Amino acid sequence: MLTLNGYVVDCPTRERLGYGGDAGTSIETGLFNFDTGGLYSPWAANWRDAQDPQSGDLPCTALNYKDQGGGGPMWSGFVVTLPWNVYLNYGDRGVLATNYPMIQKWLAFADSKTQDHILEPYVCIGISMPQWNYLGDWVTPRRAGGVDLGRDQVASRFMNNAHYLYTLQLAARMATILGKPNDAAMYAERAATLARTLHERYFVAAQNSYATGQQPYLALALLLGIAPPAVRPAVLKNLEETILVKNGGHFDAGMHGTYFLLTQLMEEDRNDLIYQITLKEDFPSWGNMLKLGATTSWESWSGGSRIHDTLISIGAWFIEGIGGIRADENVPGFRHFFLKPAPGGGLAFAHTRFRSIHGTIVSNWSIDNAALRVDATVPSGTTATLQLPSAAPDSVTEGGHPAARAAGVKDSGTERGKAIFELASGSYQFVSKLP
Repeated sequence: MLTLNGYVVDCPTRERLGYGGDAGTSIETGLFNFDTGGLYSPWAANWRDAQDPQSGDLPCTALNYKDQGGGGPMWSGFVVTLPWNVYLNYGDRGVLATNYPMIQKWLAFADSKTQDHILEPYVCIGISMPQWNYLGDWVTPRRAGGVDLGRDQVASRFMNNAHYLYTLQLAARMATILGKPNDAAMYAERAATLARTLHERYFVAAQNSYATGQQPYLALALLLGIAPPAVRPAVLKNLEETILVKNGGHFDAGMHGTYFLLTQLMEEDRNDLIYQITLKEDFPSWGNMLKLGATTSWESWSGGSRIHDTLISIGAWFIEGIGGIRADENVPGFRHFFLKPAPGGGLAFAHTRFRSIHGTIVSNWSIDNAALRVDATVPSGTTATLQLPSAAPDSVTEGGHPAARAAGVKDSGTERGKAIFELASGSYQFVSKLP
């Protein structure tokens, strides 16, 4: 993560600006790996100061310097995702309350820019060149130099509106937490209407696809509930085939697309597809960056700035995906959390630690003779739900004895090929036969 005088910047070499779009896709990487809550919370004050007091419009960077930088609604919308992620990580309800007025004003402004429920292109304050505004999936591998100025209007409209939908859904959750049921109902209704509208306008039934059919748009349709239940299985199958067949196991996504694709695949318990992508060493991939001598992440898959935070969302996957340490939004601050270890990718073991505010969470796993061993630590004063891949749930052991009868362990049955256990605080050693 890159910082300059107390706020996150995109790179230390060229622009050195606090882009909301870049930070919105790297915030979990920062929180999980560098405990950056003390950085993000005061940075939110810069965003509050940058908001236009009359219109509620927001720039794409904070601090904001006139006529510098570009972006669009996905950059300004960081003012919604920043407080939410800090709240999830630390359980600090105050960060929601402090920033909620800013969120309300920005969402009201965004609503004023909609037509028939669709957020139309507009020029954010602080941007003098319209071509650098309402950007779509930034730095995709499909553009020369990784640059996409939003020329594909179908893709950029779908992605900007999907992100707008994401902020409405988060606002509804925040309003509920803050005891504002009328606001929660309003945001939830707007979100539901937008989701229906996006499905009606952008679903391609013949291909079980959305927008231009590339990875990010399929992932967003699944993640945000744009795809109705009846078509979800077919859209997910299309996404799998697009990754593995059409794109040969590679990314076909830029900054936001990569972030939301990783998020959706983890939500769908498809870490196997993420493993396929991360194992690649030809263009476009992080492996390709490494083969070409990269020591820090590049601005785009093909280069640009050689130290940038545009494509570092993979940093959270090592903890959330491989180790499987996942927050529970219903019990924030990791007072309760999920352990979903994800063996795969040819790995024989993984050691994962996350220093939560309640203590260090451990999720270590190893494979030996088709058996998965998981050593887990649940800090004092917290609880966890373990989801353990298992071919024979009844034979899972903890400490060498049947898990269902182990101290601190409650058997909660099975789900999607996994044995589910509720864990009290303590240290555990589970062994499970792999599927």
